[in-house]
Amino acid sequence: MSDIEHGHNLASEGDKIDGIIEQMRGDISQGNVSDIPDALRQRLHDAGLEVSENEFEKLVARLSEVT
Repeated sequence: MSDIEHGHNLASEGDKIDGIIEQMRGDISQGNVSDIPDALRQRLHDAGLEVSENEFEKLVARLSEVT
């Protein structure tokens, strides 16, 4: 395992979510995301992260500022 992969495992859940948000902001600004909530749910799922519905709505609102 590389140092980067090892560090990924040590990242807090909040750091992982922030990373997903930053990646998605880039994708949204390039026009690569057509359905923000759907894409966010998928990325959170893929990362093994669970958030409350209230937190999810806040994350979607953060991403909606990009468009």
